[in-house]
Amino acid sequence: MHKNALANLIGRVYTSALRVLLIPLYLQLIGVEGYGVIGFYLTLRNLLALLDFGFGATFLREMARLSASNDEESVLAQRRLMHSLEVVYWTVAVIAGIGIYFLAPWIAGEWLHPDQIAPDTLRRAVRLMGVAACVLFPLSLYQGGLLGLQRQVTVNVLNIVLGTLQDAGVLLVLYFVSPTVTAFFTWHVGTSLVWVLVTGLMLRRAVPMVRGVTFSVASLASVWRFAAGWMGNSVASALMMQADKIVAVRLLTLQEFGYYTIAQSVAMFVITLAGPVQIAAFPRFSQLSVAGDEEALAREYDRSSQILALFVFPVAALLMVYPWEILRLWTQREDVAVAAGPLVAIFGLGALFSAIASMPNSMQIAHGWFRPILTVSFIAGICGIPAILLAARSFGTQGVAIIWAAQNAALLIPAALLHRRLLRGFGWRWLMRGVAIPAAATMATVLFLRSLVSLSDNRLLGVLGLGVIGLSAGVAVILVSPLLRETFRAGVGRLWAAGGRAH
Repeated sequence: MHKNALANLIGRVYTSALRVLLIPLYLQLIGVEGYGVIGFYLTLRNLLALLDFGFGATFLREMARLSASNDEESVLAQRRLMHSLEVVYWTVAVIAGIGIYFLAPWIAGEWLHPDQIAPDTLRRAVRLMGVAACVLFPLSLYQGGLLGLQRQVTVNVLNIVLGTLQDAGVLLVLYFVSPTVTAFFTWHVGTSLVWVLVTGLMLRRAVPMVRGVTFSVASLASVWRFAAGWMGNSVASALMMQADKIVAVRLLTLQEFGYYTIAQSVAMFVITLAGPVQIAAFPRFSQLSVAGDEEALAREYDRSSQILALFVFPVAALLMVYPWEILRLWTQREDVAVAAGPLVAIFGLGALFSAIASMPNSMQIAHGWFRPILTVSFIAGICGIPAILLAARSFGTQGVAIIWAAQNAALLIPAALLHRRLLRGFGWRWLMRGVAIPAAATMATVLFLRSLVSLSDNRLLGVLGLGVIGLSAGVAVILVSPLLRETFRAGVGRLWAAGGRAH
């Protein structure tokens, strides 16, 4: 798990950090309003992900389960399921792409409210973003298969290389060809196609070839229960994670939505940091749940929760304590810091709630127990829609951000049920060792250092200061987390012994 977690950490952190670091350059080339269009594109991609009907996560789970036994029957089942899902995914992608193409005039005219982008340009941009999003749609299937086969290093190498080509390469297009949103999305169409085809090829090479495999309804029917449960979870999550942006883009100008998207993009880095641990832990949870090894399962859960705390708490604390400073140092624009600073702090807290809930939720999903997550997510999502509408009209972007954070806090409710049914007697231990103690240590460290030292306005010195504070908070998490402390002590001991042998 350590190798997979490290690969996921490097891949996720690199690709997400690259996108965040490039935002100031996007703002310089296409403006805040143009970045608001990009924010709508990201929302569209997340909504399209619902059309996989839960088969993506199901494919990951089934590949992990089938890979546990490498006999001929398991290999045949892997190939048959992969081929059947490919047909489903590409069919959905084509239909969705055609739909978005014809809906583009309505989307551009009714949902987006530009001040500077011409209506014709915006309409073309929406059509291109629809094509890009639909071409990229099958990527989750191919990545899920590779992750289920424990090929997480492969997935992350592809993400780093092709993600850099897509996100950094588009700057050359914007700078040398045309600084417009249409040029941005034209580049994304081409690079998305390359990304999907290369990842699909790697999955085909990872699964042994079986001749005569055709589309199988029976293969899909065998996994429909888990897929339906995951689909319900995805819909409920979308209600919570995307409703705010759908409402915001409808009620706000594109410039206001641009500030909103910038703030949320920064804060979502917390959830990104949780992803590597969750992705590495989920296949292992699935395998141990099938084996019925409760002792090993509890041990993996405890370890994963403490690693998660080390990744997310220091960054979340920095976002909540230094939101204005981070935006000012990052973008070098006072208007962005003033408009988006308060949102970063709120989003940082909400993202932290979501990250904390990811580990117990993964445990429930690995056991196929969706009901608590679905119930809480649907209630929070449905209640959140009118709350978001009211908050947007009464308090603007900050009101919407507060509702989003509250919805994410509700995700912690299923954790209590998990520890009563699946890991009995483990709830208090998880709450203290995985949440409360590391959170308190992190926040105390960051607040204490803020009271002693002021960040420099110089970008280099300011970033170095934030790095030192974040590193100090990480050390605090290690010191209060038993498994992390023991791992750190063992690592130092090995280095000391290696140094002694060298002399």
